[in-house]
Amino acid sequence: MASAGWSWWPGRTGSRSRRESGRQVTAGTVFSTGSITKQFTGAAILKLEMMGRLSVDDPMTDYFDSVPADKQGITLHHLLTHTAGFPGAIGDDFDAGATADRFMQLTLGTELGSAPGVRYEYSNVGFSILGIIVERVSGMGYEEFLREHLFEPAGMTRTGYLLPRYVDAELAVGYRDGERWGSVIRKPMLSDGPGWHLRANGGIHTVAGDMYRWYRALQGEEILSADAKEKYFAPHADEGGGESFYGYGWVTVPDYMGRRLITHNGGNGIFTADFRWFPDDEVMIFAASNLSTFAPVDNVTRDLTRLLFGSPVTLPPETITLDAEGLDRYTGIYRMPDEGLVEVERAGGHLLVRGSGDLARNLLAGGGGAGEDPAIERYSRRSEEILRKAIAGDFTGIHEALGGRMPLEELASEEQNWMEMREQRYGTYRDLEAAFALRQGMRVSVWIAIEYERETGFIRYDWGGGELMGIELVRGIPGAEAELYPVSATNFESYSLQSPVQVKIGFEFVEGDPTPAALFFTTDRGKVRASRRPGGSG
Repeated sequence: MASAGWSWWPGRTGSRSRRESGRQVTAGTVFSTGSITKQFTGAAILKLEMMGRLSVDDPMTDYFDSVPADKQGITLHHLLTHTAGFPGAIGDDFDAGATADRFMQLTLGTELGSAPGVRYEYSNVGFSILGIIVERVSGMGYEEFLREHLFEPAGMTRTGYLLPRYVDAELAVGYRDGERWGSVIRKPMLSDGPGWHLRANGGIHTVAGDMYRWYRALQGEEILSADAKEKYFAPHADEGGGESFYGYGWVTVPDYMGRRLITHNGGNGIFTADFRWFPDDEVMIFAASNLSTFAPVDNVTRDLTRLLFGSPVTLPPETITLDAEGLDRYTGIYRMPDEGLVEVERAGGHLLVRGSGDLARNLLAGGGGAGEDPAIERYSRRSEEILRKAIAGDFTGIHEALGGRMPLEELASEEQNWMEMREQRYGTYRDLEAAFALRQGMRVSVWIAIEYERETGFIRYDWGGGELMGIELVRGIPGAEAELYPVSATNFESYSLQSPVQVKIGFEFVEGDPTPAALFFTTDRGKVRASRRPGGSG
């Protein structure tokens, strides 16, 4: 079973490959898949091993001259499993001057974070080195080798960088925070593909049908032999915590919802993709997005997984259709009890609701609208404290908050890695603050805004039972706005792939007046009312 692509109702942007023209996503829409590229690089190395051209146990010194002493022990296996010690990245994805020679000069001069084979540290650098090795051993360009030995045998005609000769009409356009960003392959490149800060570790383009063909090809032995696939999917390196393990471009999770999962996601902060394969159930799921957040893709694959295996999932509400006149009467500005405002406007066949003030933001994010909450204050303060300590190089606070579930050394390596990657992308760190917090039942989530030289990033800490349950990098703070769809003449509900939260709003009328006197949020704790301003405006 497979997803044949993803086009979603309802949404202003999530179902469109190009917002400006309203072009819908189809199974033929071309998306950049980010680090899903790594599985193709891993397969290329194993293909060359099958051909007798190399061994995954070969050291780097077999392929590069003047390798410094600290890197002479690095093998292809170390590069494939993120255990070589290289950092996450050493340059910009779209540096068109990053030739193979220049990239290797930078790489060989880069200090390792750990000795080869000592620990797992996710590294784009290592996979770009593998791509250069593919070229040197095969005598072909990286993309040419993939096309001849992987893609064509699998029937994948729309996968690659430049060789598929994509036209603009089939390319999804990326959007960052609502603003047009463009397409990866329309960014600066070398003549034969991306610079080597991106090539072989990310940026491969594809369509949903080709990913299904790739999945089917891996069931047989035309591309990789049984022995090669055993290496390919083997749980070589513990990613941390003993729950997921890195193979050769894949992550294996032995027990996910009681099933074995082989997976990898990818993204560049604009385009995102997720590939999930349940080998024992003959199920694969692929989803891709052109929005600047992982959340839509993560939520799609998560919810599809739950649906397939009979677990509960939040589904879109059953809606009715209201015409423009019917929707326009709800538009206006409503005042919350804490003097915050809720602005309602019509957006196509639904309402767009924006909130300002703590109470409105809380309700639009799915909170109960409670007032002061000691737990929120406590966890906000603690989240900020442990992150400040971590940025200063002290990871004991986060280690303690996690209940010691991960060895301190591994935790420090992971945290240091993502901090370095964020600084490479956004510039020098400046400051941080707890920007928003939300209680949902027994769980408290705290969003931290981290100010960098060029942009502000966000991270969410999820707390429960006195312990830190999870940490996730996110694109922003929830609750700024919500799209609501009519479920009756006076009641509206939200549904978003970016959040499992459903917001419910109803409108109150005074007899004889066609415009509502107030709106109210319906929560588990009751209703929260907001009065309409006279005239419906500020």
